[in-house]
Amino acid sequence: MVNGGYTSLVAWLPAYFSLGQDVKQSGALLAILTVFQASSALLLPMAASRFGHWFGHARDQRAWIVLGLAAQLIGFGMLLAAPLAAPIVTVALLGGGLGGVFALTLVLTLDHADDDTLAARLVAFVQGVGFVIAAIAPVIAGIVRDASGGFTLFWAMLAASLVAMIALSVTFGPKSYARALHQGDAARPEPTASTAAPR
Repeated sequence: MVNGGYTSLVAWLPAYFSLGQDVKQSGALLAILTVFQASSALLLPMAASRFGHWFGHARDQRAWIVLGLAAQLIGFGMLLAAPLAAPIVTVALLGGGLGGVFALTLVLTLDHADDDTLAARLVAFVQGVGFVIAAIAPVIAGIVRDASGGFTLFWAMLAASLVAMIALSVTFGPKSYARALHQGDAARPEPTASTAAPR
């Protein structure tokens, strides 16, 4: 969903800001978005590593992810409320939040799985399904824009998805994930002589 926000902004932000503005200025805002995204992709994971974890678990990055999601939420709120009031601040918040969360989520699945095979399956699922969503998001943005006559509804949809992601990030953490895995192992029946190995 985070990458869907990014691909939608790359596709539609210049068109959105070019309404009533110079095309070069709207293109410059896209460049600023990219600069903040790349900077945050480096700096937020470094900060998370340097200053530790806030939820009492060695692998818990939720506070930093929520920080990045909140920056995006504020950015989309500014797009909805007053897009032309402070466009540089708006794209800085959006780019910083997008880049930092993307970098942290690249290692999130690895942090949640000690088993190499399970980690590989999780990464394949997250990257595979995630980038399909990211590819579809700008198309949905275009459909919503055509149907509603503007971008407001789609920005609101992205803001709502960020609220949901913040709620999920606060709710689910490494400890609860580990408990779920161990409960699954406990519920799995022990192999018997007839099922232990194929004949």
